[in-house]
Amino acid sequence: MSSDQLQGAKDTAAQKAEQTKNFGEEKAGQAKDGTQAMAQGTKDKTNEAGKTTKEKTIDGKNSSGGMMQQAGDKAKETFENAKEAMTGGNK
Repeated sequence: MSSDQLQGAKDTAAQKAEQTKNFGEEKAGQAKDGTQAMAQGTKDKTNEAGKTTKEKTIDGKNSSGGMMQQAGDKAKETFENAKEAMTGGNK
């Protein structure tokens, strides 16, 4: 192999190595971008789920508060009816 052929082979190997390096860097960048997009999607879904949970909790609290009020009113009514029955309507 002549020195020109040897130098040509070295140059070709160096070009291939550079191409491989560039390809690897490009794919690594794409993978990083994809991972960041997936992470952002997960974060968005988590935030959405958290908001939904908070809203459902507030709705449940509001409806249970109304039910507690109704139960209290019913208990008061029952107590007043029992009192009236015991006293014969006299205060």
